[in-house]
Amino acid sequence: FPSEVQLCTSSIPGWGYGVCAMQPIPQGTWVGPFEGKRILPRDIPLDADTSMMWEIFHEDEVVCYLDASNENESSWMRFIRCARYRGEQNLDLMQYHGNVYYRAFKDIEPGEELLVWYSNESPQYMGLP
Repeated sequence: FPSEVQLCTSSIPGWGYGVCAMQPIPQGTWVGPFEGKRILPRDIPLDADTSMMWEIFHEDEVVCYLDASNENESSWMRFIRCARYRGEQNLDLMQYHGNVYYRAFKDIEPGEELLVWYSNESPQYMGLP
């Protein structure tokens, strides 16, 4: 883990661990890239658990998924949980050059859990309705 964060108990029910700030994280800070095994869409079983995956888009089409379910093929970012609603979110999901990053869209104070979801701009960019 980077010195700015630590593993903590997540505020999201059922998820166990999350990631909390140890020191202030300024607005605009980029975190990443998100690491995981790249999997082609055709190789994802219909009943797969996608809770630790992000889609990688190119020209409005999913070209692969980043799967962080295997701790040997991922990083500490696998413990950053998804926000349940915009008000608890403090990180935006960003895609840049085929990789996924998180960006602090507001200052994050020590003790706050890092919670991510799509930015207001990313749904159109990432092919979401």
